[in-house]
Amino acid sequence: MRKKLLISMLIACTVMANLTACEKKEAASSASPLSQSASIESSSASSSAISEDYKAEDYVTKLGEYKGLEYTKISTDITDDQIDAVISQFLSQHPEKLSSGTVKDGDTVNIDYSGKKDGVAFEGGTASGQALKIGSKTFIDGFETGLIGHKVGETLDLNLKFPDEYRQEGQPGSELNGAKVVFTVTINYIEGDAPKKLTDELVSENTEYKTVDEYKKAVKETLKENAEKNARNTAESELLTQVVTNSAIKALPASVHDRFYNQFLTYYKTMAAQYGMQFSSFLAQLQTTEDKMNEAAEAYATNMGGQLLCMKVIANKENLNVTDDEYKDGLSTYFKSQGQGYPDEATFEQSVGKQSIMEVLLADKVVKFLMDNGKAVEKKESSTTSGSAASSSK
Repeated sequence: MRKKLLISMLIACTVMANLTACEKKEAASSASPLSQSASIESSSASSSAISEDYKAEDYVTKLGEYKGLEYTKISTDITDDQIDAVISQFLSQHPEKLSSGTVKDGDTVNIDYSGKKDGVAFEGGTASGQALKIGSKTFIDGFETGLIGHKVGETLDLNLKFPDEYRQEGQPGSELNGAKVVFTVTINYIEGDAPKKLTDELVSENTEYKTVDEYKKAVKETLKENAEKNARNTAESELLTQVVTNSAIKALPASVHDRFYNQFLTYYKTMAAQYGMQFSSFLAQLQTTEDKMNEAAEAYATNMGGQLLCMKVIANKENLNVTDDEYKDGLSTYFKSQGQGYPDEATFEQSVGKQSIMEVLLADKVVKFLMDNGKAVEKKESSTTSGSAASSSK
């Protein structure tokens, strides 16, 4: 991940882990994996103080140079080809809707469906406006083939049976293992070819814009904004990598190592649970093993922990602090972007942990400092495979 690897993962992995607990209707008030070594401060405490059980300077025996570093300048100019690519994708997403015809293998159909077991609708078995490619084997056996030969506008019942091992026992949907069900399906239309040209009508029907010119202008502005963000994120990552690479870290505090090590594994274990799979089966799907996953977790902890320690040392040397007002604004921002599944901002803060949020905000300040004190340079061309020093650090 290029976008502030440390910053994004500090929040994202904690949120994912805690959302799993929310989905199971469990309380989300326990300390998060990111803050397991420190208690959450009370609301009356000063938010500018981060509670921790170590001093970063005790572990970073040498801090690499962090001022005046060079980073690769990336062009953020937007070309007509980039705009045309977005338009091409837009056209492919809005194919002609064929209001007549018979479904055949390979067609993509738009359907409404409702599934019932013993005459009662089951969770997750109902949808409207669902696109389904016949032959994709996206749905259970018999569903897709059962639509072949039926006409647009037709409503039909499909008598089907879920696989015996549809979901792992105890996971959502496992009650459907081996169950006989009836799906009532309405075929709304068959998708035809994509339009060959963007028109005002197509734009006004499918976007908030009324004309092709308005849409193209918005596309260019969005591409420009994303290009600038990506260029900055790449530069920040490049600068931070230089600092850590040129620093000497004798070890990681146990709390930091364990936090990131467990965070890495929790991310994938949560993903496996969301798919209703045993972790061992999930790893087999990824064509890896538990030993290799543990090695990856160790490497992740070393990398992320090193970044965190170096940034804390820089913050201390440059007197970079997060004020109470900055914390409140930052908390609100992260809640809006990462707080799906939490009832309110206070619950999100308690679940993720004030220390984690403070570290994210402090990291923001450090990478901004590196950028403000860095220098953009044109990418160095090299005839060797090693490339330039700047590009090889990415």
